[in-house]
Amino acid sequence: MTENERNQESDNEVAEGTCVYTEAMALRLLQEGAFRSHLSAADDPFYFGFKDAAVFLEERTEALRQVRTRTQDLGERLYRFGCFEALLLSRFFPGWQKDFLKEGRFLDKTMAEKLGVSAEMIEARAKELGARYPLEEITRRHKAVIEGRDAALQAVREMKGRVYVVNAKPIQEYIIPKGRGESYKVGLINIYPRGIEKIEVRDVLFTGAETLMLGDQLYYLKWVDTAGDPKVKGYALTYGRKEGDDVYYDAEFKTKGFTLKAPEIRVKDTPSRVKVTVLAKVK
Repeated sequence: MTENERNQESDNEVAEGTCVYTEAMALRLLQEGAFRSHLSAADDPFYFGFKDAAVFLEERTEALRQVRTRTQDLGERLYRFGCFEALLLSRFFPGWQKDFLKEGRFLDKTMAEKLGVSAEMIEARAKELGARYPLEEITRRHKAVIEGRDAALQAVREMKGRVYVVNAKPIQEYIIPKGRGESYKVGLINIYPRGIEKIEVRDVLFTGAETLMLGDQLYYLKWVDTAGDPKVKGYALTYGRKEGDDVYYDAEFKTKGFTLKAPEIRVKDTPSRVKVTVLAKVK
């Protein structure tokens, strides 16, 4: 990582991790009996006096154990790492919170400063990790996933052809595909090297062929027709009725890469890109 990338990671740990840390501290206080409620079962039969605080607190630890095994995790670990960095600071350096956010400090760097750990010491300790942890096994486990992700990203960068975009934002539905085989997350993009089997939302049905496809920024799908002739229309559109120049009802939009059936769609066709916007999910 570059210094900017490291600082971004540290900043995200502060932004997200301190929120989870606040939850953990509240649960700890509840577990220790610091809170006394005036409610009783007679007031609310579903109020149990936070008796499961210890269970919820243990879930925070279990989440940390789980997140370390997920190679492609790009966000969840920031919540967990930041939380436990803050918990360690609280254990060893009470009062660390004073002016912490006001001064824009980072959790990891604050810990290093309070421990008096220099960059040279960190580098030396890193070399000792192999004696304490099975680094070769850990590397081998994650390497295959990382190489697959890098190959998928390279394939995306090399795609050329007419672009087809499916936009589900008007119906306010996050696109959650059932993909074929492994998928890879890169920023806000999800790469499906073997394509998407299907997406079904009420009366909207998307079925895909075994071809490279992208999910982008929650609401969008992208497919590139790399073998198509730019002079030939690469799709078939059938519908029950039409409104204006580009809105179709009870429509089926079919390409070599996917078929989309929806109660209402809008189609914008240009030489380089075709955009299909889903306007309704219920007939």
